[in-house]
Amino acid sequence: MALTSKDLFSAFSSPMAGLLMCWHYSGLNEKSVVELTRLTCFTSDALSNPAESGCFSHELLGNFLQNDSNPFHANHGWYWSMVHVWLPKEKMKFTSKMDPSIGTIKVNVHHHLLIDIIKSAFADAAASNFYMTPFKEYWEKSDGHMVKVYSEVYSSPEMLQVYQDIHSLP
Repeated sequence: MALTSKDLFSAFSSPMAGLLMCWHYSGLNEKSVVELTRLTCFTSDALSNPAESGCFSHELLGNFLQNDSNPFHANHGWYWSMVHVWLPKEKMKFTSKMDPSIGTIKVNVHHHLLIDIIKSAFADAAASNFYMTPFKEYWEKSDGHMVKVYSEVYSSPEMLQVYQDIHSLP
């Protein structure tokens, strides 16, 4: 499902309201003069219409997320998962993530399943331009010396080895 700019702002009463929410949840918790200056970037955006700012509603986003029509709903392949985020502590080293003195917070994350993303990418016509066969790449210097070029994953020694291993299976 392709997202359009209309879809991105459908959770808000107007594009201006969406831009204000973007500003509100970015940067610091306490908005400073620097943050206020950043706000002008949002209010001067081409989608911003100062006449719409009077109908701003923070609660509209929560209602939108419950609605099946939003492009980020589970019906469109989105999932919610709770993840633990380990919080660093200044001037303190931890031996492992399991150290009980490490602070953690639980965060809900919207995501797609990796396999769904891969399937979708390969179903797209653009996939015909993907490099599926690894190869070695060389550069011939002016003195005739050949130098192996390492640039992309599909030309890495690891990719070449995995490709060979897969194709040698019975």
